Amino acid sequence: MEAGEKYLTLSTPDVVIQSLFSKYDLNKNGFLEEEELRSLLEQDLGMNTDQADVFALLIDKNGDHRVSYTELVDWLHSDERYRCINDKSRFYLISKAVELFKQFDRNENGSLDRKEFLRLVRSLGYQQVNNDKEFQTMDSDGNGVISFWEFLRWLNWIPL
Repeated sequence: MEAGEKYLTLSTPDVVIQSLFSKYDLNKNGFLEEEELRSLLEQDLGMNTDQADVFALLIDKNGDHRVSYTELVDWLHSDERYRCINDKSRFYLISKAVELFKQFDRNENGSLDRKEFLRLVRSLGYQQVNNDKEFQTMDSDGNGVISFWEFLRWLNWIPL
């Protein structure tokens, strides 16, 4: 992981980040699709597969299964960049959250719809919860689905 930390720092010029983004945006649609992002994380930033799985969800803030240049830059300039890898207990908790999220994301679209959310809540033993109210509370952007970030905030396992 050190290679990525040394290669991309807070002071990395935008032209370098743009070049890296373009290198992996194979279909030239202005976004890094899941596989393109994983390639960048593994090949240029030196992450292993488990780390790339976690970071693919962390970088994709809106949960649309693709990362814009802005999302990548925001992540690179954040305090979160490599903290999850360097802090083993934090990485463990986020890895478990990813596992749980993917378990209930039955259609594998990177978000939880109401049915998937209801299955999740029931599996955690919340039978008496006002599911509609809880869903609306979690869906902070109001788009009708729960992104991984919204899910992670709701779990409240780690400070964000």
